[in-house]
Amino acid sequence: MRTKTFLLLAVMLVLGSLLTACGNRSLASTDWPGLTVQGDKAYLAAGTYVYKVDLATGQEESVTQADKTVPVRFPSDGKGGPFYADPAFTSDNQMIMGSANINDRKHPLFSANATDLSTKWVYQDQAKDIWLGGALLLNDVIYAPNSDAGLYSFDLNGNMKGKFVAGDALWSTPVTDGKSIYVTSMDHNVYAVDPATMTQIWKTELDASITASPAIKDGRLFVGTIGGRVYALDSKTGNILWQKQFEGGIADQVALAGDRLYFGIAANQTGTLYALNTSDGSTVWSFDAGGTVTASPLVKDNLVVFVTETGTVRALDLEATPLWMQKLDAKLYSSPVAAGDLILVAPMGKAALMLVAYDINGTQKWVFAPK
Repeated sequence: MRTKTFLLLAVMLVLGSLLTACGNRSLASTDWPGLTVQGDKAYLAAGTYVYKVDLATGQEESVTQADKTVPVRFPSDGKGGPFYADPAFTSDNQMIMGSANINDRKHPLFSANATDLSTKWVYQDQAKDIWLGGALLLNDVIYAPNSDAGLYSFDLNGNMKGKFVAGDALWSTPVTDGKSIYVTSMDHNVYAVDPATMTQIWKTELDASITASPAIKDGRLFVGTIGGRVYALDSKTGNILWQKQFEGGIADQVALAGDRLYFGIAANQTGTLYALNTSDGSTVWSFDAGGTVTASPLVKDNLVVFVTETGTVRALDLEATPLWMQKLDAKLYSSPVAAGDLILVAPMGKAALMLVAYDINGTQKWVFAPK
């Protein structure tokens, strides 16, 4: 039986560290964070908790119980994680998170009340591996990708409705145009799936494994591979419209803005940020990032904000003119996230530096560290 051991950290994939061994798929000891902004709160999945942080103050939400202040966290006992994916939210105020605990053979998918983060339901019946990609919500149905190659669908009560099985692990969050669901796989394929029947509409094989979600706009999908190739696909047929090869690998989703796409490349501990024309893949500009770029850039208010593995947070204008730069004493593998007038950055594995907020001028506004 063909078995593979993957390092979880996408930069390792980019640098070619795909390992082969007997036994089940396992992962390196890493805990890069997931981050979602919902209303006036940031939900930070880091290690064994999901934290709820007030965007105005950078303080963790808390409640008073028996004259004691208790932080609002999921799960309250810190058991069930770690959690890596960006939390997903339903129309009825649920937060959906899957466990990445390789030692828990039940591989639970959790629903929590988004207000107090109390558990609502747990699914742990059929999944055979960990949950790395975040869930997609479409018409009040939850679509959750698992590393066992299954894309599972659930109603809002946690009842399984259907399952689509790809050829290998699903590590990225699916996307949708409202009609079809698109998901990438470690088997080199992009799949289009019918959300009602959970059956394949088409699949297109690319050059290498894919850890990034596709981006979709105007009937086209744009996706990069760890082989360093960027593709544009027709969303109806899966036909390849254009493809471009770059030196290095692409670990995260490309960012779309206007008629351009933006993405980072990692190669031999160096990195480059690119802007391409969406029409034909021609290069508009490239910028020496000064370090490995594994996370998707953020395009906001005519800024392109990106992070590097070495802890640099940097902003360019849309023509690649440097505007500001900040340096954190931490590794950065997660994409910057917009939160109103703020830009949020979540470092990896730093208890005293778990979430940092900047304004659009690069001024630090607050730092979140759990107490």
